[in-house]
Amino acid sequence: TWLISLLVVFMGFLLVFIKNIFKFFKKHKKIIFIPLFILLTSVLTIIGVHMTKKGPFFQKKIIILGFDGLSPVLMEKMMDDGELPNFSRLRQEGSYRHIRTTNPAQSPVAWAGFSTGQNPGKNGVFDFIIRDPRTYGLDLSLSNIKKGKIMPVIKTKRFWQYATEAKIPAVIITCPLTFPPEKINGKMLSGMGVPDILGTEGTFTFYTTGVLDQTKDIGGKVFSVKKAPLMVLRLIGPRIAILKNQAKNIEVPFKVILNGKTTVRIEHQGKSIALQVGQWSDWQDVSFPIDLFRKMKGIFKFYLVSLEPDFKLYISPIQFDPRNPFYPISYPKNYSQELVNHIGLYYTQGMPVDTWAVNEKRLTEEELLQQVNEVLKEREAMLDLELNRLKKGILFCYFGTSDTL
Repeated sequence: TWLISLLVVFMGFLLVFIKNIFKFFKKHKKIIFIPLFILLTSVLTIIGVHMTKKGPFFQKKIIILGFDGLSPVLMEKMMDDGELPNFSRLRQEGSYRHIRTTNPAQSPVAWAGFSTGQNPGKNGVFDFIIRDPRTYGLDLSLSNIKKGKIMPVIKTKRFWQYATEAKIPAVIITCPLTFPPEKINGKMLSGMGVPDILGTEGTFTFYTTGVLDQTKDIGGKVFSVKKAPLMVLRLIGPRIAILKNQAKNIEVPFKVILNGKTTVRIEHQGKSIALQVGQWSDWQDVSFPIDLFRKMKGIFKFYLVSLEPDFKLYISPIQFDPRNPFYPISYPKNYSQELVNHIGLYYTQGMPVDTWAVNEKRLTEEELLQQVNEVLKEREAMLDLELNRLKKGILFCYFGTSDTL
């Protein structure tokens, strides 16, 4: 009981103290209000100045469209013939001039010069091919993956890094030599240099019952099969080490079931699709187990070339799945997934159009053009999305199909 009595006495003193404080504020409110007002105003002013200094007053929009290999000689003829009215308007209302390209005049060298303002001696990109001076071994200069770790290809700063330092936002869509993606004040989707799931710039798979020329160098994996109502074939995945100095490709089996003379049913990893001769499939996904804990996920497309007289099935290079890429292909990491949410699945391989398959007559030029148009529509959708969201800053978008064609 004495503890309760003590608590009641304490509460009584507390209430009297609060009452006296309230009376004091009420009696001297003008004296107290003025210092409080000055203090509050000073705090808000300091916060406002700090927020103003946080970033530059940059409200402009800078939009850069890069068309790889698009000759001004061809462009000017088409503009003069009235075939390119929008480019003609840009030429008339803006500034138009020819500029020299790099030496050598190759895509990686030119785009490295564009983004850095430096020549090959400074940015480190001299060619499609790079030579190891110790071993004379050759490799591609578009990406640098050593023991599972991706290293930057370009040695000097690029314009979006200067923009980031100045706190100017930037969105960079598939600029060449941006794998791995860089941490910037904005968003970046990697472009030319992103390999397929095999680590190459694009290796297709082709199954046929026709006769193969074993002496010919090929850019894809071509297999001869025997035609049957049910054929078990394989999706070729990444190489993994099994023993010291030994590696093998992970393979995922799939079934091809003949259904008449023009249609097949394909089953793989619990999925089933019907495909007609001359038809591209929708994007398919596949998962390759790397080890007990990791999987490499990819996307690809089937194209049924023919069933008569020979069975011919083309499988596009398997790309990293943008919803869950094994290596980062965008910054921030979830930007590749965000694009899927807006435009659907898309080619992630840095050089997406399969010219090797046409050169080796696995696909025709008409079939290649279907792929070209699909890649172009994907890139246009990305550009439209970011144009609609652009409030200020830099937006760059790269189009490579003009160079491919």
